[in-house]
Amino acid sequence: MIQKEITEQSETHEELMLKLYTHSINFNLKPENEYIELQYFRLQVEALKSGPHHKPYEAMLNQALLYRLIFILLGSLFFFFGLFIYEQSINWLPYSFIFSTDLTAKNSALTICLLLSFAAFGMSLTVSPQNQALDLFAKRTKRKLNRIYNKQKFLIDLKKAKLLKDIFHDASDKVNEIKEEAKMLFSQITKSNLPDKKMVSKLYNEALLEANDHLHLIIKKFKKNGL
Repeated sequence: MIQKEITEQSETHEELMLKLYTHSINFNLKPENEYIELQYFRLQVEALKSGPHHKPYEAMLNQALLYRLIFILLGSLFFFFGLFIYEQSINWLPYSFIFSTDLTAKNSALTICLLLSFAAFGMSLTVSPQNQALDLFAKRTKRKLNRIYNKQKFLIDLKKAKLLKDIFHDASDKVNEIKEEAKMLFSQITKSNLPDKKMVSKLYNEALLEANDHLHLIIKKFKKNGL
């Protein structure tokens, strides 16, 4: 009951903020701007926070489902290939160069197929939208750190270059720490078994946005300390 009232109050607050935001937009849009409708649309997206950068969990759903499907298909392919090898004779294989008998070659090939199949099925279970989005944020942050580091190390002397390298490694370690903390939070959200799917999605989005904010702070701090 309390959660429902909080949700209703939050929705009412968002509607009020949207009306005020829209009202201010109408005054800020200049008539000489030839892209008024496009600008108005973008401002509405920001006001409603409906853009993909505001909802990274939903933005990565399709990609995560695609990756999961690919791993399932690969697992099924290796599994059925293993069944095929089990049912068929493999005397036609040049097993004599590697194995002593055709049975040894057959069992080895079957084992490899089953291992690859189980590995693919296992990887399909680890794919999730929140982890995909988090990996994207972390990789983007590390690319920016590398770009800043490579640019600055040629502009300073050797003594400062060593210090800059240490700061760079500390920043990279911090990125990994934030990533692990976010994954632990994801695990807690998953284990909470909330009945409201929208609330679960909202928690994933907020956890991702919080992690992304921390990653942006790492970049800003590295820029400041590196100069």
